[in-house]
Amino acid sequence: PEPDGPTLARMIGADPMLSSLPRVLLAPMDRSAFTENHEETGICGILHKPIRQDLLYQAITQALNLAPAVTAGPDRTASDETRLKPLPASILVAEDNPVNQEVVRTMLEGFGCRVEIVSDGEKAVDAVMRSDYDLVFMDCHLPGIDGFEATRQVRRLERDSDGHLPVVALTANAAAEDRERCLNAGMDDFLSKPFTRDQLRRMLDRWTDTAVSTTAIEEKTQHQPLPSSKEAADTRLDQRVLDGIRALQRPGKPDLLKKIATIYLTDSPALLQALHQAVAANDADALYKTAHSLKSRSAHLGALSLAAVAKDLEMRGRERCLDGAAELVTAIEEGFSAVKQELETSILKTG
Repeated sequence: PEPDGPTLARMIGADPMLSSLPRVLLAPMDRSAFTENHEETGICGILHKPIRQDLLYQAITQALNLAPAVTAGPDRTASDETRLKPLPASILVAEDNPVNQEVVRTMLEGFGCRVEIVSDGEKAVDAVMRSDYDLVFMDCHLPGIDGFEATRQVRRLERDSDGHLPVVALTANAAAEDRERCLNAGMDDFLSKPFTRDQLRRMLDRWTDTAVSTTAIEEKTQHQPLPSSKEAADTRLDQRVLDGIRALQRPGKPDLLKKIATIYLTDSPALLQALHQAVAANDADALYKTAHSLKSRSAHLGALSLAAVAKDLEMRGRERCLDGAAELVTAIEEGFSAVKQELETSILKTG
C-alpha cells in the first residue's frame, strides 16, 4: 500500500526527528520490481523475501554499525596465524583479470577453501547451475554478460526455490552509486579492490554458513585509497602490497610474487596498445574498460601510482570526456616502464 518502501524511506530521511534512523528495504522476490537507484532514499541495505534469519541479522548489525571495528596494528605473528582455522567452503570466483585471479585463488586456498574460477558472466551462471557453492565473488565488469546481469540471472534461477546463494561484488569503485547498483542487481555485499587477506577472510566469515568464528586479527595496514595522479612520481611499487603477496606464499609452491609479476608484464603491453587505439578512435567505452583493467591489476601488484593515473583515465572514459586522455596514456606508458624496470631488477632477477 501507499507509500511504497522507497518513498517511505525518503519521508523518514526528510524528517529531522527521524533522519538518523537506518533504513533497510524489504523487497519482494521479484527483484526486477526494484531496479530504482536508491542513492537518495537513505536505504543502507536491501533484503529480498523470503528472508533468511542469518541475512536479517547481518543486515541489522551492519545498519546499526554493530560489526567489529577494524583497527590498524602491528604485523601479524605466527601465533596469530594459528587462530585462523581452516574454512572448508566451496567458492566460485568470477574474475577475468589473470593477476587478480592468482591473488584471490591463493588467498582462498590458504584459508582451506575449494575454489573454482571463471572468466566471464555466462560461465558464472553456468557454474551456479552446475554446482553447489557457499559463496560467489563476482567481478562487476566481466566481459560479455557483466557481473550485474550475471547476478540477476542467478537470482531469477532462485525464484522457484527457498535457496539464496550469497554474491559479493568485487569492484574497484567504492562510490555510493556503485554500492546501490550492486544491491539493486541482487548482490549481497561488496569488496573493494585491491583488498587484503584479512578483508577477504572477514567477508567469508560474514557470508558462509561453514565459517568458523575467529579471534579478531588486526590488519597490517589500513586499506589505503589510491594516490592521485599528481603523486604518481613519488613512488613505483608499494612494499606493503608486495609483502602482502609474499605472505601468501605456500611451502613447496612456485614463487607467487614472481608468477604474478610475470603475468602482469606479459599482459600489460596489450592494454597499453588498446589505450592508444581507444584514444585514436575516440572510443570512451573501450577507454573506460581498458583503463579499469590496468588500474586493477596494477594496484594488486603495488603499482599504486600507476594505478592512480589509470584511474584518472578510467573516469574520463566513464564520463565520456576524453580531453587530456592522450597525455594520460603517455604518463601511463612512462609509469609502466618504471614499474617494469623495478620488477625486473628487484623481483624477477635471478640468483
